[in-house]
Amino acid sequence: MARKESITIRDILDTAFELAREAGAGSVTARNVAAKAGCSTQPIFRVFRNMEDLCQAVYGKAIRFFEEYYENYPQSGTTPFLSIGMAYISFAREEKNLFKFLFVEKAGDYDLSDIQTKELLEQEYANGQ
Repeated sequence: MARKESITIRDILDTAFELAREAGAGSVTARNVAAKAGCSTQPIFRVFRNMEDLCQAVYGKAIRFFEEYYENYPQSGTTPFLSIGMAYISFAREEKNLFKFLFVEKAGDYDLSDIQTKELLEQEYANGQ
């Protein structure tokens, strides 16, 4: 009988996302993710080819997090761009590390069209994200 996996793709991605959120994208290393997830680095590299792939997946999750943040941000007035501007400023204040990750440090460096990354993100949604 095959052994049941105890660390899933979702666990790894959620852990890496929380590290990026708490301490910045630079803290997302294989050792840090493994330590926080309570595993070795082997499960990480079983599902991700390398750390760049994991960071792409974390970047995609951060984008979805900001999109949800904006959707839930109170809309103000009739000026269409005022709400997004205020949400952007509020997000920068409340989520400093994610803001830097998305809009300052690595903006545009991740190619989310990568097939493996898309498959992982689609799988995450299918599993109830």
